[in-house]
Amino acid sequence: MKNLILLILFITYTTSIFFTANWITILGFIFINFILTLALKIPFKRVFNNLYKFTFVVAITFIFNILFGYFEEAFLISIRLYIVCNISFIFTYKMGYTNILLALEKMFTPLKLFGISPTDLSLMINIAITFIPVFLKELEQITLSMQNKGIKKFSFTHIKYTFKILLTSIFKKTNDIELTLKSKNYLEI
Repeated sequence: MKNLILLILFITYTTSIFFTANWITILGFIFINFILTLALKIPFKRVFNNLYKFTFVVAITFIFNILFGYFEEAFLISIRLYIVCNISFIFTYKMGYTNILLALEKMFTPLKLFGISPTDLSLMINIAITFIPVFLKELEQITLSMQNKGIKKFSFTHIKYTFKILLTSIFKKTNDIELTLKSKNYLEI
């Protein structure tokens, strides 16, 4: 039950980050993340390493928001993304994937009334969560490979080839996951 309450608090916290446009409130969220990092004794090196891994995604989001909006909005969205990435790292670091999945399964239990299996839904979320670090590692490798070939980071060519390679990889991995589930006799009812 404790894990379920923590999960609901986490979802509420991350959602509220995107509904605020006040800079003082944003600074408050940054302060809360900092205090949680200290209180839970999470190494700052791991926190900064995690934030660094998301820099490419945040930069792409920043660029698209500048193209379709204003600089201040783009900057605000980028800061929000960093805050959410940070609190997500803190949450998963301390709670662990297994406890998160068990809490998700409890949270989705009312969906049984509609014929939706909370176990299946929890499994799908588990696959998505475990897929994120693999995705980030591939993104980092692609970026290093492009830089070694002389393509500048965040250039149009870099973005184009990165997305092409990533999408191909995602489709291959999705197919591998499907074959793995079938080989383990997992059937959707």
